[in-house]
Formats: sequence, C-alpha cells, structure tokens
Amino acid sequence: MKEDNEGFRYPEVNTKICIECGLCEKICPIQNTPHNNNEITDSYVIQHKNNEIRRDSTSGGFFSAICDYVIAQNGYVFGAVYNEKMEVVHYGTNQKEEIKRFRGSKYVQSQIGNTYQETKSLLLKGYLVCFSGTPCQIAGLKNFLRKEYTNLITVDLVCRGNPSPLLLKKYLAYQEKYYNSKITKVKFRDKYYGYDFSTMTLEFQNEKIQYHYGMEGDPMLKFFFLDLCSKPACHQCKFKTIERVSDFTIFDCWNAKSFTKKMDKKGATHVFIHSSKGHEVFEQLKSYFHYQKTDIQQAVRQDGCMILSSTTPSKNREQFFNDLNSLPFDKVQKKYFPLTLKRKLIIKLKPFLYYIGVFKFYMRLKNKKHA
Repeated sequence: MKEDNEGFRYPEVNTKICIECGLCEKICPIQNTPHNNNEITDSYVIQHKNNEIRRDSTSGGFFSAICDYVIAQNGYVFGAVYNEKMEVVHYGTNQKEEIKRFRGSKYVQSQIGNTYQETKSLLLKGYLVCFSGTPCQIAGLKNFLRKEYTNLITVDLVCRGNPSPLLLKKYLAYQEKYYNSKITKVKFRDKYYGYDFSTMTLEFQNEKIQYHYGMEGDPMLKFFFLDLCSKPACHQCKFKTIERVSDFTIFDCWNAKSFTKKMDKKGATHVFIHSSKGHEVFEQLKSYFHYQKTDIQQAVRQDGCMILSSTTPSKNREQFFNDLNSLPFDKVQKKYFPLTLKRKLIIKLKPFLYYIGVFKFYMRLKNKKHA
C-alpha cells in the first residue's frame, strides 16, 4: 500500500513477482462488490445501560456491548484505534480492558494492515471474531475471506467519508507546536458539550491545557464538514444502501425521543440488523442496553441521510491539498477557515451559553430551520 500526495493509501502491484493470476481484481470490493444479504433488515434504537460507557462512546455504546459479548466468549474484536504515533490503524484484541480504545469516531482513513489475515487465522482456529469498519472495509474483508464463516460477526458504520491521514498528521503536529505539549488522546466527537454538539477534544501531557472546540473553532472538523479532505472514492461511494453485507450497521440516533420516550438525549445508536446471525447475536446483547424496535424508513429519513447519499466534494478540494502540501498549517487554516470576529465571539461565549442552556435553545431553532 502506497500513499499518494493527499495521504491516502492505494495498492501498488510489484510487477517483478506478480504471476498475473487476477486475484487482486477479483478481491477488490470496488471492482467486485459483494452481494448484499438477501434477508430482511430490521431496525432498533439502543442506549447502553452503563452511563460511563455511553459517555465515552460517540453515540449509544452498541459496539462496546458487542465487544463485551464477544470477548466473554473467548473471542476477538477488530476495530480502529490510535497507535503510539497517533495514527489510526485497525487492531484486534481479546482483552476486555482494551475495548475503550475502540470507542469514539475517528474521522480518518484507518490502515487495515494485516488484520484481514489475522481474522482469517482466528476464524480457522474456531474463535468467535467481530470485525468492525467502514462499509468498504467490511466488503473488502468478505471478498478476502471468499466464504462465509458462522463464527464471524461484522459491523459497519454509516460514514460521511474518509478524511486524509496526512491532514490529521499535520493538524496534530500544529496543535502540539502551538500548545507546546504532546497530544495523548484525540476524540473527534466528544460529548463535552453534550450529544448534540460535535466537539473535538484533545488531551495533552500538560493536563492544564483544555481543548474542546466544535466546528466554530476546530479546523480539522471544519475541513471535514466542508468536504475538502475526504478520499475521492467517498464522493461516489458504491456502498450507500440500506442492505449491507455486514450483520449490523450502526449510526447516530439524534432523535431517540421520537422513537421512544424512555430514552434520554445523552447518546443513542441506530442498529440495522441484516442477517439471521445478527438477530441471534442481538438477542444475546439485549441485557446490555435499553432498546426499541423502529421503522427503517423513519430512521433513514430522520438520522440516516448518509446511508444512501454521498457528499459532493468542494470545488476547492484540489487546491486545498496543494496548499496542505506547500504551506504551513496555520496559513492553510487562515485561508480556508479564517478566524472572523463572529467566530471569535462564538468560541468565547459557547461554554457560558451552553451551561446556562441558551446554546441548546439556539441549536434547536437552527435544526428546525434546516429540517
């Protein structure tokens, strides 16, 4: 796998040892998309009963529940984590204490590494394995395995796109230099200001530093939602369907109370179940969370536009990457995300307005306006 100038990794064939068997093309999920499950998809909204787990999760904590279940069966779980270099990589474990590493959205393309091979080896040994990732990563795993395994559980997530690892690397380096302290933790969708706000939280070795900014102040989040930095394939994604090859599809449920009054507003997960295996596992998981069966079309309509739709790349995308490769990060930020007086005021006032409840009222009005 070789990085291009945007930081995205693509396969490169070593022609000196290639025997031209054509297996690369057969396995590639873009050239040969695996067939979706033919079974009927069911929909649920869930909230983990453990509030501490849910607070640490991006939405409702479903994946933590399935991790607990699989590891309790002496199984292994694979998902995206940060390594010691703060790169996003896929990783497998059978240790319960490591489940927390999987929690939280990571808005960047993860490196699969050898996790497909590791998964196959564990499956052949009879272990229960849960593999999570983006829809394209799950499709890639299915094509790589080339057969169904009864001891494999797959979970895909609804995503807007895969931002550039190069952008994340430059963003983190800039923040460490600006604050003169090493970053120890990154949370793209922290609930610091509550579930309704997408907040980037950075933790530093210097624990006195507090960094909790939403799109009004954080360039990484802003560049992502401006559609400046995702992989080109994400803008014409072949996996934007309700039916999936995975057993489960998970995504945010912003409107949990419209499905059931029993749930609060501190984070909930929509769970689509695509297979009989998924239904069997879900039955085993019910003790972990509160749940309510829901209508699929309502779930898509209210919270799941990204299930079916790809975003349109910004007209400035190409120039953005040219600038990212040639300008200091602060210059890129000033060009594409200038610190206006309005933004300065929001950054200063948001913490106060949030704690007195005014910001929540503003967000409700804003959401109704765009509904």
